Amino acid sequence: MAAIALLRLYAYTNEAGYRERAQQTIGLLAGMAGQYGLFAATYGIAAVYFLQPHTQVVVVGSGEAADRLYACAVQQFNSGKRCSGLPPTKLSLKIFRRR
Repeated sequence: MAAIALLRLYAYTNEAGYRERAQQTIGLLAGMAGQYGLFAATYGIAAVYFLQPHTQVVVVGSGEAADRLYACAVQQFNSGKRCSGLPPTKLSLKIFRRR
């Protein structure tokens, strides 16, 4: 669970240190994961999150067009995808223009 949390932090902040710590955690448990039975599935999930890039979809806006965009974003399931909808404010526009 720690590796999954670190990978999510990396996805949201783009701080490479979180991904490096997740990789160290996954590597540390690699030889022992088979001993944990059903709980080894969490290790597998962490490994998949590490190997597949995270996708974050943020729809900034309101009204019918924004609703359609958000509906398209959430339509197909992907365990590494997070979707958010934000109202158009000066703060949200300033944040997304920097990236």
